[in-house]
Amino acid sequence: MKFRYISFFLLLFSSISIFSQDNQTDFSLFLKENLEFTALKPFFYLIRQEYVLFDESGKQKTRGGNDFYGKTYTIGILAEDSRLWFPTYVRFPWEFDNTLESRILKSSKPECSFMNFKSLDDKDYFKSKIQEIDERKLLTCILAGKYGIIREDSLRNNGTLIVFYSSAASPDDFTGISHSIMFLEDLTWNSDGIAETEDFHFGNDKIIGGALFSRYLRPGAITWKLSGFYLPVKGKWVLKSIIKQ
Repeated sequence: MKFRYISFFLLLFSSISIFSQDNQTDFSLFLKENLEFTALKPFFYLIRQEYVLFDESGKQKTRGGNDFYGKTYTIGILAEDSRLWFPTYVRFPWEFDNTLESRILKSSKPECSFMNFKSLDDKDYFKSKIQEIDERKLLTCILAGKYGIIREDSLRNNGTLIVFYSSAASPDDFTGISHSIMFLEDLTWNSDGIAETEDFHFGNDKIIGGALFSRYLRPGAITWKLSGFYLPVKGKWVLKSIIKQ
């Protein structure tokens, strides 16, 4: 698998209308941000999954004056079927909480409480206590009530990977989150729809998540489709195709 960072000579697109799915994107914005990120930013969601603990007597435990004990984050993508897709690992936040001591976990039962999600342009989280989520697969989804990006229908050996990362312990706002854009080539998918990538590091910043997109060029427009997600599997960050569920 090969990758390279993307840079665009935007003047080449001065006479072209750019589309992501069916919505035209304002070209003037491209002078300030990367072309692909500008087109795709309406579909990115920050997801925060909270959890609580129950001791052996069934008493709920929280900490820090919050209504939760701990939390973890990931990146979700709004798709054309009005569903918000995201990696299932976020439904096991206690496994990614470095502040949770193992001795406490041995005597307590963790349980997901509220899931919070917001788009890149939202100021506040939408908060919901979601229970019925298929957690048997690496990717899952919930109804979001909005229409988003088209999902890919075939495995491709290349694509644009956008990875989000932050130095903040609680990155509850996109303003405190950075992103990196890479074009991946020679991807090899296994029978489970997983492709390994090179290890990406961003100093001491922690990776929150990411998504892979395929790009289609046609006269007068560019169309992007959601190809997969960047997520941890057995301690290693890999790509998971949106197709093979």
